[in-house]
Amino acid sequence: FFDFQMKIPFLSLAYLLLTLAAFSNSQATLDDELDSVAAITVDDLETDSSDLNEIETSNQIERNLEEEEVVPIVNEPESAVESPFVPTPVKSDWDCKYSFKSGKCEPSEFCEYKYKFLDATISESCRRKNYTKSKYLARGGIRTKPILAVTGATALFAGDLAVIGLTPALKQKPLLTNVLQGFVLFFSGDTYFQIIEQGWAKEVGIKISRSFKSGLIGALNNGFIHFSFYKWIDQNFPYHKFTEERWGPKNGSLYKIIVAFAKYWIEWPTIGAYKIISSLILTSIMNNEINSIPFKVKRKFLLTWFRSLQIWPLYDTFGYAYLNSDIRPLYNSFMSIAWGGYLSSISQPETADEEVE
Repeated sequence: FFDFQMKIPFLSLAYLLLTLAAFSNSQATLDDELDSVAAITVDDLETDSSDLNEIETSNQIERNLEEEEVVPIVNEPESAVESPFVPTPVKSDWDCKYSFKSGKCEPSEFCEYKYKFLDATISESCRRKNYTKSKYLARGGIRTKPILAVTGATALFAGDLAVIGLTPALKQKPLLTNVLQGFVLFFSGDTYFQIIEQGWAKEVGIKISRSFKSGLIGALNNGFIHFSFYKWIDQNFPYHKFTEERWGPKNGSLYKIIVAFAKYWIEWPTIGAYKIISSLILTSIMNNEINSIPFKVKRKFLLTWFRSLQIWPLYDTFGYAYLNSDIRPLYNSFMSIAWGGYLSSISQPETADEEVE
């Protein structure tokens, strides 16, 4: 079982890649079918239009003969000036892109450069002019005061830390403890982000079902798969490649940090990418929005993946260098509660924003 457990991260990543390939293939087939239907529809319209033109021409000739008049032909003036191009207003910040040629966000009539913390690209910092999201969006779920929701989520998180830090549960049953911790972290993190999305109003709507789904994803990813990955990488990392002659003694800070940094760059393109994609896919499946998966992955995966480089390298390097694999999930919990809430937030169905001019 332990050998199989060690292979779980890579089996999950392979399964995920096969799933994405299947969705891409089905999407291409659907596009081909739509193009065929569109072509048939256009041919039918052209045929109907031709028939209507013939009928209209015949009727016009009959009317001219009856009235014995000649219908004058009016030629369009050659000097007619075409109307100038008017840019179409953008519908979301995603429609704003940075142009290196013009050195500004385009279309400049509706977009401008507005950097926000953790923006991953220049184009992501391009946003609509004179537009802000309403802070107090009406939401469903349980209506409560935000302070009560924050208190409940914090108490759940504190209880999780107490169990892990003050009891032998983590050492006696590390896998089960990490699975439960992953659920608590993502459940609490999503609750925090539901409040952030709505703003600090008199009342907010907390969707327990959404937090529960996020908790299940956390139990799978942060609990089972990430824990298994930590065990695997600590046992299979090529420590012999990092010699003491070059990096100093193994118990020295330089050696620990170099090895830890190398471990992170194994984690980022594998388990790091998997956790982001799986969050987008599993949330869509749980919300019965399978058709939105290709769109979500295309729009949000790369930005989120590169955004993680602003947070995790230093944080994980310290954890790899100075903490053993059993304690490391506890250390990661402080950052994981924020990152898990963020992943849950970006994975939710997109809703229409309220504009404030």
